[in-house]
Amino acid sequence: MKIALSDILISFVLNIIQGNNGDELNNRISIKSIKENSISCARCCYPIPGDKVAGLLTNNGLVLHRFDCGNLLRAKQKHEQWLNVDWHADKDEEFEVLIRIENDNRRGMLASIASAIAKSNVNIEFLEIEESNGSMKGLKLLISVLGISQLDEAIYAIKNLKFVHSVNRVSNKKIVLMALI
Repeated sequence: MKIALSDILISFVLNIIQGNNGDELNNRISIKSIKENSISCARCCYPIPGDKVAGLLTNNGLVLHRFDCGNLLRAKQKHEQWLNVDWHADKDEEFEVLIRIENDNRRGMLASIASAIAKSNVNIEFLEIEESNGSMKGLKLLISVLGISQLDEAIYAIKNLKFVHSVNRVSNKKIVLMALI
């Protein structure tokens, strides 16, 4: 409990667990899976295996953030306890990633995007439609991927569609997601 209250630095505890004699403080941890552990992915930046990540120690366990996440940067400025994390996930573990697609509104556009994503063996979890002047101009999709290479494959497939202008990962954005029916 003293760790969560910041009475004891997590790096000190890690050094004891990892058998370091205290000569050199280690603030890096290696994890292989987040399943059934007190480790979770932040919903602000949606980290996935392959991203450079750090973990923030919270009352609910270790929360992984992408290194460029604004929430992680603010936590570091407040001197909250955080660790560099080497993350090697299980091969079957899926992670959610938020992407934004800018596109022309054309007949069959949504079906074409869904097909391109499905061919990459990626699942769409949620969808938000962005409108301008009553016409769809973009999409925000929450998709499940195994890691960075599968995400890159899905983004590449979407970018190759004629009516798509750009595809980007989204982080630190508060959005309302609607479940696909």
